[in-house]
Amino acid sequence: ATEVFAKGVPRGDGEEAPEVLTVDFLRKYLRYCRRLAPKLSEAAQAEVAEKYCDMRMRFQSGFADLHNPNAENKKPRLAVTTRTLEALIRLATAHAKLKLRKDEV
Repeated sequence: ATEVFAKGVPRGDGEEAPEVLTVDFLRKYLRYCRRLAPKLSEAAQAEVAEKYCDMRMRFQSGFADLHNPNAENKKPRLAVTTRTLEALIRLATAHAKLKLRKDEV
């Protein structure tokens, strides 16, 4: 994968490709992102809770579409637990870090 970000990879017409992202820049960016500690706002907490409840209802009932329970797209039951809720919170926080949000998600 590092070959994709290599500096000065010649293009087909003989010119050097412009440097877009380097591996060094991405490492520095991610190192900086890890320092941030955004917290979930009240609105974000409500949104995550709503999505979690929706996932739990859909997968406990076995239907992918709550609006049309007679649909043929019945999915197998999956375990949606509090661990899933914790994963949603971690994903939201990681997304905020990548967007360099310092205070709130």
